Amino acid sequence: MESMFENCINLENIYFGNIDTSSVENMYSLFYGCSKLKSIDLSNFNTSKVKTMEWMFGFCINLENIYFGNIDTSSVE
Repeated sequence: MESMFENCINLENIYFGNIDTSSVENMYSLFYGCSKLKSIDLSNFNTSKVKTMEWMFGFCINLENIYFGNIDTSSVE
């Protein structure tokens, strides 16, 4: 998922529903530069295998709320 939504400057809302992230290892710069994004719900994300989360929300200057639920960062380096 590296840079998947990077610099999507007009992205205001995103709904992931039941996305399967159980095998994802890289979330580097996932939302980097999404300057209009205000709130995001990642509570359905399975992050147990994610090793990289650097700059995941870098330059998300209007981001006010992040909902993680039971985020597992045990594999993050």
